Amino acid sequence: MTVSKLPLAVLCSAQFVLILDVAVVNVALVPLSRDLVLSPDRLQILSWSYALAFGLMLLPGGRFADVGRRRWSFCVGLSVFAASSALAGAAGSLGTLAVARVLQGVGAGIASPAALALLTAAHPGERDRARALGVWAAVAAAGGAAGLVIGGLLTESFGWRSVFWVNVPVVAGVVVLAQVVLPPDGVARRWRDAGALVPRLLWRTGSVVVANAVVALMSAVVVGTNFVLAIHLQGRLELSPVETGMAFLPMTAVSTVSAWWAAGWVGRMPAHQLLAGGMFVLALGCACLSRLPADGGYLTSVLLGMALVAAGMGPGFALGTLVAVADVPQGHHGAAAAVLSASTQLGAALGLAGLEVVAATAAAPAVGLRRAFVAMTAAALAAALIAALFPARGTQQVANAEAPVAFASPAPAAGCTPGCVRASSFPHLTPGLNTLTKETT
Repeated sequence: MTVSKLPLAVLCSAQFVLILDVAVVNVALVPLSRDLVLSPDRLQILSWSYALAFGLMLLPGGRFADVGRRRWSFCVGLSVFAASSALAGAAGSLGTLAVARVLQGVGAGIASPAALALLTAAHPGERDRARALGVWAAVAAAGGAAGLVIGGLLTESFGWRSVFWVNVPVVAGVVVLAQVVLPPDGVARRWRDAGALVPRLLWRTGSVVVANAVVALMSAVVVGTNFVLAIHLQGRLELSPVETGMAFLPMTAVSTVSAWWAAGWVGRMPAHQLLAGGMFVLALGCACLSRLPADGGYLTSVLLGMALVAAGMGPGFALGTLVAVADVPQGHHGAAAAVLSASTQLGAALGLAGLEVVAATAAAPAVGLRRAFVAMTAAALAAALIAALFPARGTQQVANAEAPVAFASPAPAAGCTPGCVRASSFPHLTPGLNTLTKETT
């Protein structure tokens, strides 16, 4: 490995751990609930508390990176994440574990935008940046998939606490390496000098608002599906943690393939039609799962709906990430990407909290499960309707607006992006999108 590749390896390693921790908890939920004597309906707080804190901290974390505190933010965020992981591993009650999960989300929300800012700054050329972002997105996807398998292996071999403790030595090693291979921070700007946390131009751009609405709804559905199915597979079908992790692997494969497939169709179909189609497939998958019997088997009752959900989320995240910055001037791409990432996490958190309310109104767990999928079907259909009304082409005035910012590259949707799609694959969306990969020589 050459020296030039070391920063990329360090940054991607950190992203892998942060995204892995989103998924790793799902397969440990049932053993955790048995150990701490918790009812299944109280487990959702452990998922949405992390997602909520992650989402709320992304914009302030992006601001720290924007004012020039990139390496500092990266290392501080990872340190908070590691310390709270140790607290989670030692927790003896739901309250302590929930606090630890919130602190993990705070650390991740500080570190993730800083990591992306460092990555884009280290790869100024178009081709180098495209390759680096491709690796970044692939690592994010791998983190989600590996989290399920690694979480299952750790839980089955060493207990649920190990899924938190394993973060500590890994993150500590990344922080030490970061001091050696990442460039030191320069003179930081003052927090007022960087302008508004969310530039008003973003709220006036229709494509930004619509893309965030679609991705937020989609995240609520996808994360909710993962949570409910993990409980069903372990609680009802009595699969082991490792078997549960393996059961989710087809979902990762289908979402990745569908993301690339959608990218190939963009030149022949308007992006908003592809988004609407993906959301309709997502709704179809949830509708299939809404008929899931209390003892419905994996092959007979789960796999088809899971595959359809994955086939819808692939195009949704891949296109949503790029369209969110399509009509935005290059100087605001970092802010637009941070807003999209925040929408992803907040949508997931609110979706899980909503599912808890829906499930609580049911007289029996099986009824609550079906009602949850009915609610997610409605959310996916709402996303399809919004995507169908998506403005296919933005305005030249918005595309050519000027504004200064620290980094200008789209972020993966908070680790949920199942694949990486180059911006140059979407030349017809808007004139503004062409600025995404334009480099001055």
